[in-house]
Amino acid sequence: MGEYLDKLRKRGAEQVDLIVSDNIPHFSEEASKRYPSANIQKCVVHLQRNLLNKIRPKDKSAFYSDLKEACNNFSTESSKQKACAKIKILYMSRKKRMDVW
Repeated sequence: MGEYLDKLRKRGAEQVDLIVSDNIPHFSEEASKRYPSANIQKCVVHLQRNLLNKIRPKDKSAFYSDLKEACNNFSTESSKQKACAKIKILYMSRKKRMDVW
């Protein structure tokens, strides 16, 4: 993965402010080495897809509604916190953890 980032630098990408990835193994570490001032963020779309793949079909609609609220940048902070808390209570407390990252 470091080779790809080196190629980007050679092509002129000297300053990068934001890197968004889908959690490729070791990518964040390599990106931090080459672009130390960049913020590294996991792709929310990939996070949502990974989570939805681990939810029972009968729960998907309700879960997705809560997930959209939790990930909505235009929601108030309190509504995001409520949605995150609901997700943790209803879905993340199961015996089998949803390891999506």
